Amino acid sequence: MNAVSCITNILYYDTAACPLFEPETRTAVFSAAKNYLLETKNDEIQIETVRVLSNLSRHASFCENDFQNDKSFLEAIVIVLENTLRDLVFYSVGILINMSLHASVNIYLLECDLIGKLVDVLKDSNLEDMDLARVAAKALHNLQGVPGAQKYWTEDVVNKLDQVTLSVGEELDSIMVSICGYKRYDWFKL
Repeated sequence: MNAVSCITNILYYDTAACPLFEPETRTAVFSAAKNYLLETKNDEIQIETVRVLSNLSRHASFCENDFQNDKSFLEAIVIVLENTLRDLVFYSVGILINMSLHASVNIYLLECDLIGKLVDVLKDSNLEDMDLARVAAKALHNLQGVPGAQKYWTEDVVNKLDQVTLSVGEELDSIMVSICGYKRYDWFKL
């Protein structure tokens, strides 16, 4: 646990503008850390592992060469999105946001049924966890503009997203009514 946490903290300072490590070192860290994602039952180690991977995902060349070529890793991230541990999901979505910023990785991400899983994360977080909802929405936004993404936005996914947004709207309406006494049409006039 301490070793993974230490690596997380060191990698935080390893940026594209100020690289601390050679690409081979990042690859070695990835190879050692990725197995903790699904092979341990220790929640803290899983969270720290995702933070390590999130820091690595800030490097475009790393994503293109290591993440993109490891289909089992991407499948593991999609599986983690179904986890009930909030921080694990939050940092995993952060990895996806970072990866979605690298154009050559985008279409590869979409092939993992990622859009449907992100809509589920958005649905599960709703108003109770706005930070998680925000990162899920950002990841969806980043992926919607990817060339060729249209085939992954199936009618089922769009309908599910529509239901999520309607549900959020209804929750916000009920909050406005309970706090201010306004009905939906009243607060639109404000």
